[in-house]
Amino acid sequence: IDLEHIDRAKHDSDSDVFDETGNVVQANFDAMFTKYDADKNNSLDANEFTKMRQQRGESTLGKVASAGEFGLLTKIAPDSKVKVAGKDVNAISRDRLQQFYNGTLFDTIAAERAAAVKTK
Repeated sequence: IDLEHIDRAKHDSDSDVFDETGNVVQANFDAMFTKYDADKNNSLDANEFTKMRQQRGESTLGKVASAGEFGLLTKIAPDSKVKVAGKDVNAISRDRLQQFYNGTLFDTIAAERAAAVKTK
């Protein structure tokens, strides 16, 4: 993933973890967890991402973009499950989400999947 031009992907409902020049703002990342990690388990689940989108959403396009981004992320990159209303829900840990923002997550996923194939 080339993060050189990540600033071009900003929309009105994004997490604001990237600044206008594409740099990660650690304080914004930390604030996202402080505000939206409702169960304080150091991960964000699909429901917490939904709450974040609902609170941050400004335009329909921004809401749709954010739903697509975080929806896909919870499908391809979860590293745990949490119980929400008695159901198992995908969650992404703080460390794994940090990898997403610093551009190393997809390498991690590829290595995990390669290791899983070798063990079969």
